[in-house]
Amino acid sequence: VGDDQFSCRWTGEIEAAYTETYTFYAAADDGVRLWVDGIQLVDAWIDQGTTEYSGTLDLIAGNKYSFIMEQYENGISSLVEPVHTKADNSAGGINSADPGEQPEPE
Repeated sequence: VGDDQFSCRWTGEIEAAYTETYTFYAAADDGVRLWVDGIQLVDAWIDQGTTEYSGTLDLIAGNKYSFIMEQYENGISSLVEPVHTKADNSAGGINSADPGEQPEPE
């Protein structure tokens, strides 16, 4: 894959540590879309400089939720920051892989 004109998709699963509203963030240079549990939280499928978007969703502690994040890069520079979350009333809040690990594109 070159530096420009590509698209990718990340899929995975997260487990909520608390029952509350979570904010999901996704940032990309050019287009980005994000679904959690089949609900689209981010829809910015446009050419753009690096921009961060967010959406919220109520989750239940102990439940697992699927996520899909898609990104495309058209030209000049590329950046994608995979999904990260924050529970409204707690530090962290999602049981996931080691924070140093990056998801692999499909």
